[in-house]
Amino acid sequence: MCIRDSSDSGLAALFTALNDLFELNHTKEELLSYSMQGSESAGRSLFGGLTLTSVQTLPVTVTQLASEEELKFMKLFSVPFHYRSRLSADEIHKGIVTHPNFPQRIKKIPIWIQQIKDALRKKDLIKVLATAEENIRNAHELLEGVGLVVRKSEMMKLCQEIESMRREGILAYYLIGGGNLITIATTTTYEKEVANYLSKQNWQYYPCKVASGPKIISWE
Repeated sequence: MCIRDSSDSGLAALFTALNDLFELNHTKEELLSYSMQGSESAGRSLFGGLTLTSVQTLPVTVTQLASEEELKFMKLFSVPFHYRSRLSADEIHKGIVTHPNFPQRIKKIPIWIQQIKDALRKKDLIKVLATAEENIRNAHELLEGVGLVVRKSEMMKLCQEIESMRREGILAYYLIGGGNLITIATTTTYEKEVANYLSKQNWQYYPCKVASGPKIISWE
């Protein structure tokens, strides 16, 4: 697992710890309502694994689609970039909805969700990752269309190299949020080849894994 400078993981850990320290006995759903006041994406870290956040109705709900154990054959390589700025989730949302193709994206989201659910049921992690990248690529293309650029030049270079990797038969996919980090996702089948490719191209990476939600280890 890699340690990220992330508001959602930090808040998930904080509220889990406070809940235990003061013996509040809040459920994860109750902790979610508190942690999301600080980070709207806190649910993914609170529940761990692969999650689905539903915002159609209030309160927002988070469902774990697959646990970290079920995703143990998924391997991650995180590559940081040293840009000074990042886009917040609020900035991303306010920008992306102004793109004329945003309604088409909304129509695609249920399709992507179903494709991921079907792939998980079949234990097809490559399909899960390919669908995730398709969704992420679409989001960033819309953001770039309204002048909000996360994938700056060096990040785009790595994205293109990941696509080149696939043309060589090494199945890896990129995951990008609003910050200065690209996570390259693959499976144990291609893990060594991805690591060798990144090293050969002089990309500094940190090996990671899909994590669980926060756990109380010890108060000592």
